[in-house]
Amino acid sequence: MLHLTDVLLLGDHRLRDRCEPVTGNDLNSMAEILPGLHNIIIEFQAKYQAGRAIAAPQVGYMKRLVYMYIDKPVVFINPCFT
Repeated sequence: MLHLTDVLLLGDHRLRDRCEPVTGNDLNSMAEILPGLHNIIIEFQAKYQAGRAIAAPQVGYMKRLVYMYIDKPVVFINPCFT
């Protein structure tokens, strides 16, 4: 299970790497990563009274995946921000 201490810090070279899209082959690993991302958001909110989302690359999972939790969890798979 992922925890707040697993978040990559600014300056980590992996945060600049281009991520791969999520494919059907990634579904098993997503079942493992999503609870961890949820756990990190809850820990962050408890500690800092802030935080709404985390991208999977922030914990070293180099796929295009964003987990957002405001009132309920929302997962963005292969988002395209413009």
